[in-house]
Amino acid sequence: MHLDTRLEQFVDAASKDDVATMEKMVAEGFDPKKTEDYDGRTALHLAAAGGHLDAVKWLVEVAQVPLNETDRWNGTALTDTIRHNHKDCQEYLKSKGYTSRPLCPFDTKPSEEAASKYRENTNLETVVAASMGDIQRLRELVDEGTAKANGGDYDSRTPIHLAASTGRLETVTFLVEVAGVDVNPIDRFGGTPLTDAIRHGFNDVKEYLLSKGGESREVHDDEIPPKAHWS
Repeated sequence: MHLDTRLEQFVDAASKDDVATMEKMVAEGFDPKKTEDYDGRTALHLAAAGGHLDAVKWLVEVAQVPLNETDRWNGTALTDTIRHNHKDCQEYLKSKGYTSRPLCPFDTKPSEEAASKYRENTNLETVVAASMGDIQRLRELVDEGTAKANGGDYDSRTPIHLAASTGRLETVTFLVEVAGVDVNPIDRFGGTPLTDAIRHGFNDVKEYLLSKGGESREVHDDEIPPKAHWS
């Protein structure tokens, strides 16, 4: 999938409680109802994860975003508020009819501290290229010295997370053997690339990562979406 720069800007604004930027972008024609990224994460997911009540209210009441959209972990915006213990956002979303899947152990033990370092020194273009299996672009970024291939997005999702989650063995291999990335980066959900490969049943990627020292937390049935429509 293509993640354009305006979508990136809008979701980033939501993650920072920047309602003014979201309002400006909508006035310029951006559709706030279509903000799903490569992980199925929307502007509302990110606003909720940050506990940004103003942004959450604006997205629900003004932008009128769809109810209960689920991400790669089968979580809604309400799941994010519960995971990060944002009580005011929890109560607000519940009052608007939002629901959540049952919590998994990784929801009750957020990995923010371990994951936060992967949000530093990031080139989101590298993350997107990996999610699409665009090895040519990845090679260009590495050759240019601008790949920053160990960096993660707003959820600390790194290029190798995305390549593993979409079953792109050739891309995973390139990232490990050419770009030299960390095999076990941790995302906001406590997951590594091996976790992604296991969750989505990509056994070739799983075996490769294990051969390179890959590790994973337990994968839970409740975090597996019925349809990974962004893969």
